[in-house]
Amino acid sequence: MFKNSAACNDHHQKGMALFQVLLIVAIISMLLLMMSATTNQQVERAQRLQDQTEQQLALHSAANYLDFVLLTNDWYDMLNAGEPLANLNFHNYPSSLKLPSRVAYDPLPDGIEVRLQNIGSLVGINQANQQLRELLVTLGVGEVQANTMIEALRDRLYGAEKLYLQHVNELTGVPGWTEELIERLRPLVTAKILPFNGAWSPDALLPILLTSGQADTIIALRRSGDYYAGIYQEFSGQDTGFGVSLYPSDEQRVTITDPVTGEQLRRAVIYAAHDKNPRTIEYKRYLREQQSISNE
Repeated sequence: MFKNSAACNDHHQKGMALFQVLLIVAIISMLLLMMSATTNQQVERAQRLQDQTEQQLALHSAANYLDFVLLTNDWYDMLNAGEPLANLNFHNYPSSLKLPSRVAYDPLPDGIEVRLQNIGSLVGINQANQQLRELLVTLGVGEVQANTMIEALRDRLYGAEKLYLQHVNELTGVPGWTEELIERLRPLVTAKILPFNGAWSPDALLPILLTSGQADTIIALRRSGDYYAGIYQEFSGQDTGFGVSLYPSDEQRVTITDPVTGEQLRRAVIYAAHDKNPRTIEYKRYLREQQSISNE
């Protein structure tokens, strides 16, 4: 009887030992699986970061190539098929640009989408003029409120201190100008003080510059790729001469997009040269992210 009891205890102890061993093995296995999963996640995260970095570098390289193309070709060639600048425009319509076969552009096999917006064709917030008032009304601001907002802006600009705005974001300090409205205005206005050139204004500004029929005609021509600045001059009756030109200015907002991933690079660029056609001799370029541009 005692032998049977001892045998049972021994069997029980061996069973417990086996269970403990199996439990330890299971715990170690779970830890290894967790470590493996964590390692895989870290590898995947590192790969994503590497891909994003390579893509950003490729976009910057593509931006340099775009600068080169714009500086070494006649801007009048944009309507000429087969020219390097064919189909590019200055009214923020997307156009495609193929890139040379180089390792730097490998992350961009489909080329880039380019948007150029002539800054001189945007409404200047430092004028606080009728154009800006009409733009506010177009965006849904009531007539009375728009007048009040323009008066508040004029008090800021032309009051005793005469403080001109250095950035669109500074409108938040003017009574009546909300952040939501400023975000809607941002693509259509600028803090820079430049001669106004409506020929390259965004579509949303055309109704305050021309009749609705003329605006619709220009939009249709832009969409078909047949637009040129002379059409705006004919519709608007704007005279050109000393200090007034419908030719695109040196200052452009440039947006470069990877059409596959949607990754973007946004800049304000000043293309300044001794001779504009082509702009090859000397130029000064500012490459900054849009949020860091102090006077755009």
